[in-house]
Amino acid sequence: MRNKSILFAVVAALLFCGTYTQAAEKQTDQIIYYGGDIITMEGDKAEYAEAVVQENGKIVFVGKKDAALTKYKTAGKHDLKGQTMMPGHIEPHLHPSIAAILLSGDIVAPYDWDVPDGLKKGVEGHEAYIKRVGESVAKKGT
Repeated sequence: MRNKSILFAVVAALLFCGTYTQAAEKQTDQIIYYGGDIITMEGDKAEYAEAVVQENGKIVFVGKKDAALTKYKTAGKHDLKGQTMMPGHIEPHLHPSIAAILLSGDIVAPYDWDVPDGLKKGVEGHEAYIKRVGESVAKKGT
């Protein structure tokens, strides 16, 4: 019985140490991005950096790669492999408010639009366009 107790204690200690080691290795959510064109968009013209560090979803460092590696030793690393990164850039072409307005009406376009309420067929040529716009106006009654 005593041997089982000792064995249990050793196994428990090993399991606890493994868990503690994993927890100790897990640092804050820090990632160093490097290895590509990092455009900061600061100022009137493009400014480039060698590295950017993100911590818990926020940029906390912009600068030289060596400085980032020195300051954030335990951070994860992400090699951009030559790709371009624009930190903080928000894609301006989405226009969600315009989409909310447009999708509620008729769409007259040269190509098909697959929208939530069905497929809006595209029109080709001037006459087809004028006809479709006329139908849309007549349907709205204005």
